Amino acid sequence: MPSRREFIQRGLAVSALAACPLAGRAALASSFGGSHRFFRVLFDTTFAEGAAFGAEAANRDAPVHAIGSDVSNVWMNEIQPRWKRGPIAIAGLTGGAPLFCLELLGRDYGMGVVYRAEHVPAGDGRVRHVVTGPDPLPEWENRLTAAGNQWSAVAAAMATSCPDDLQPEAKIDLLDLAKRPGAGERSLFSWVIAPARWARVYYAPGQKRG
Repeated sequence: MPSRREFIQRGLAVSALAACPLAGRAALASSFGGSHRFFRVLFDTTFAEGAAFGAEAANRDAPVHAIGSDVSNVWMNEIQPRWKRGPIAIAGLTGGAPLFCLELLGRDYGMGVVYRAEHVPAGDGRVRHVVTGPDPLPEWENRLTAAGNQWSAVAAAMATSCPDDLQPEAKIDLLDLAKRPGAGERSLFSWVIAPARWARVYYAPGQKRG
């Protein structure tokens, strides 16, 4: 299990990667073990933030795929057929319902959540960012907040630069939209789902693991 110091180093690496131009980013990533290799990076075109996320991810040579609020088409025609051949990471900026579906379905194919960042609109026009994941990620919250209305581009940089030694953690439960009445409908989520090391078993939120 990586130490707290190693987690902090990785968090700082991601912050640096997000700020680097493409050439420098590749060199820095290699010094920290590289970034996840993604099959698809999804973005919801029904939101301006989604389009900005997709543009930044494409600028970073990610395999982007535009979707609306319904993930079923890309799931049935692209992601599921690919995962049947073997697990491979995906990332994106979507609403809560598409993310929940991908988290749940992914468990049947050995996938788990590396991190998820909830971007919650505040009444004053600002956006609050809450990251669920390993120890270094509070630093990511600070970077997202500091980006102001450019946060979606920073979220894309963070997702596409996510170090591949940051792995899914079994302690991260499925996204529970029932705990976010109203807010969950307004929130967007940026996230990375990658091959997991634990058994392919579904656990409901709060369910005790054996």
